[in-house]
Amino acid sequence: MPAIADAAQHPTERYLPPMLLVHLEETYSRDTLLQVLTWIALHPEEGSIVMSLADLGLDAQAPEAWMVRERSYYYALKYLVRLDPASAGSAAPSR
Repeated sequence: MPAIADAAQHPTERYLPPMLLVHLEETYSRDTLLQVLTWIALHPEEGSIVMSLADLGLDAQAPEAWMVRERSYYYALKYLVRLDPASAGSAAPSR
């Protein structure tokens, strides 16, 4: 969700990341959340993506799929750092 708003340069982009993190923390156990975020960070080219926030009532459409994937990777890393700073080092892909 934040990745789409960010790629679309939607005015809500600055508010969505902290809101989503709170929602994720309330919805999933810490261990599950760390596993999911680590998987996203390690596999940014895998899985399906959403390109629009229309279902949430926001007029935000990402221009390119790669932008959503790239930003999802960065948001996953940012969330990992906030949840467990030691986890972020293991999530960075080797290049």
